[in-house]
Amino acid sequence: MLLATVAGELIGKGDAERALTAAKALFQQNAQDVPAQLAMVRTLRAAGQFKEAASLGQEDLRAGVRDGDLYRETELALVGLDRYDAALALEDTSSKQAVAHPEIVLQAAYLAGKEERVQAALTAAGKNAEDAVLLGAARAVYLDNIGELAEGQAEWSNAARAARVQPGMSGAGELMLAKAALNRALTGQCAAASQLARVAASRTGAGPAARADAALAGALCGDTETGGEPGGRVDDARVRAANSLVQGQPEAAAQALTEASGSSADPITLFLQGMAHLQAGGATAAVQDFKAIVQHRGATYCTGTDLYAAAQLKLARAFIEAGERSKSMDAYRQFLRVWNGAGSGDRLRVEASAGARGAFLAGEPEVPRVLVAAAATGSMARHTVPGRRREASEIPTPAWLMPNQGGGGAEGQGTDSAVVTSAAERKVAHAPAGSDIE
Repeated sequence: MLLATVAGELIGKGDAERALTAAKALFQQNAQDVPAQLAMVRTLRAAGQFKEAASLGQEDLRAGVRDGDLYRETELALVGLDRYDAALALEDTSSKQAVAHPEIVLQAAYLAGKEERVQAALTAAGKNAEDAVLLGAARAVYLDNIGELAEGQAEWSNAARAARVQPGMSGAGELMLAKAALNRALTGQCAAASQLARVAASRTGAGPAARADAALAGALCGDTETGGEPGGRVDDARVRAANSLVQGQPEAAAQALTEASGSSADPITLFLQGMAHLQAGGATAAVQDFKAIVQHRGATYCTGTDLYAAAQLKLARAFIEAGERSKSMDAYRQFLRVWNGAGSGDRLRVEASAGARGAFLAGEPEVPRVLVAAAATGSMARHTVPGRRREASEIPTPAWLMPNQGGGGAEGQGTDSAVVTSAAERKVAHAPAGSDIE
């Protein structure tokens, strides 16, 4: 099973194309072999070919294969296709015939809006230590997606700690911390993001995927040490694009994204592409990019990030730029439905509450004070003292990720040096003062 091992290692390195080549070679040698079938389905799913993965997996299962991992991979492929009920039905069969996967139930039930099954999955216990780690990570992704970031970070930390001592899960803990960092960067929690990214990238067990996610988190927050700048740790096209965006160079970001490995339909690549369009004044193109993400929620959720919420927020801002009042309000309302676990003082929720009323477009005086502070200009790197490493707590939240806001700590950090990416975000950043936060 050398080819299966090679395919698995290439998936871990983010090299989906070569992994798929190895998996196809193995499958051609023995299409009836369960490890070959599993490697093929897993690699197709990792490459974003959810339809092909689901079709092959279901065919193998109908042929009588009873393998818990094959069930899991097929169910994940169905989630990636937004076929949540089908994933849950297949899991019901798996739990009777092979093995239960409560982490898949949590994903599919949440996306399908089946609250009772969500609550059951949240309180479930893994049948062994490895399953407990996977369920812990699934809880963390769920919590991040509903805006309960503090609780989510605790789940990520616990799952990562358990993974590091679990045989056969080498590097999984570091990848979890990197995902936690990326999720906080995507929603502008840059103090926490930078701290988590530095921890994940510095551990000896960190693999290529963990280092790439950590570097992207750092780049999104202007943390040049983890963000892959010259002398940094990772040289990745998406990281270079994020660095260019923070520096106000959308053309350079777009050029970098043409070099990104994998499909241009990859949700994170699309998100960065949308940011580049928005920063360059191309609101219409940005709307299409962010729509492509939110219209395929399952595939977005399968990245293990809170990218759906981040893209929904950016879609609302892109509609502002395009002058689409009602559509912006609808996008903000959808964000509020997703971000329903955040507290009333959460700054993204405050922004969306005002946006859902059309405050930013109408110039109404009710725009919350938290959105009033004027946006500073200049790149993140320019404010770094030469020869001195900035602590994570000093990393400000770039205005390109969110409007400039006051407050303190990781949950309400202001921006002292960042670039506002579009006229829409400048409107939000310079909105007139109004009532206190509700």
